Amino acid sequence: MNTCSLEIVTYTEGTRGRTRASGTYRGQGDGAVVRYLQDGDEVALTVSETECVMQRRGAVELTMRFTLSSETALVLTDGGSSGSVPLRTSRYSFERRGDGFRLALCYSLRYPAGIQRYSVKINAEIISEEK
Repeated sequence: MNTCSLEIVTYTEGTRGRTRASGTYRGQGDGAVVRYLQDGDEVALTVSETECVMQRRGAVELTMRFTLSSETALVLTDGGSSGSVPLRTSRYSFERRGDGFRLALCYSLRYPAGIQRYSVKINAEIISEEK
C-alpha cells in the first residue's frame, strides 16, 4: 500500500465543498482503491476507466456507484433500515497517472421533491511508496 493525498471538490447549486484527506492507495487493474477517513467514518473509493464506487462505513452507511452505462442509486443504510435515491451519471472522465489519478464526473440525484445536480473533481496523488 502507498500513502496518498486526496482532494475532492464538489459543486452543487452554486455551492462549493472541498474535502482533503490522507489515505492509502493501491493500484488495481486499470484503476485504484483509495481508503481514507471522513468525519470518523471509513471511506473506500474504487475507481476504474468505466466506474467509481464510493462506500462509506459508519453509524450510517452510504454507497454510490457512478457509471455512464446505466442508472444506479445512492443507497443509505441505518441499522436495519435502508433507502435509495436514483442516480444518473452524465459525465465520467478518468485519467490514471504514474503518481495517482484524476476523476471528473457529473451526476444528478432524483429526489421526490426534485433533481439535484453535482459536479465532482477527485485528485489522488501518491506521496510515499511502500517498498
